[in-house]
Amino acid sequence: MPDVQALAQQVGNEMLNVVLVRVCEPPPVPVVTGPQGPTYYPVGYEALVDESWESCRRVTKQYLNDIENHLKESGLQVRFEPIEETKLSVADEIVEYANKIPFSLIVMATHGRSGVSRWAYGSVAHKVLMGSSSPVLLVRTA
Repeated sequence: MPDVQALAQQVGNEMLNVVLVRVCEPPPVPVVTGPQGPTYYPVGYEALVDESWESCRRVTKQYLNDIENHLKESGLQVRFEPIEETKLSVADEIVEYANKIPFSLIVMATHGRSGVSRWAYGSVAHKVLMGSSSPVLLVRTA
């Protein structure tokens, strides 16, 4: 957020239109194979998925709303777009969104994972960097 404000000071607030995006991921799918062979989802899984989506919507809305309000206090034009119920990976969803609506610059926070955790979780930032047609500024989170 301070990085977006610093950029705004460089180019002028009236030149920027900030769009905040956050992707809700589906919960991991527990798969159980029964003695009869076919794979099925455990009892109560659908309720767990619904609860997970609702929780993500609530948290995302609050998170983006807080950032939006803070940036608007700086005089920026800001709106947020939660992306819900995606079938794509988070990185693919961000790339698809950014490529549909051309942006001058994508600013993204990154965890800066390396080694095993990067291998296990993948790198959303790297995938966006490689897949987006817009320039990407990566900011490492504290």
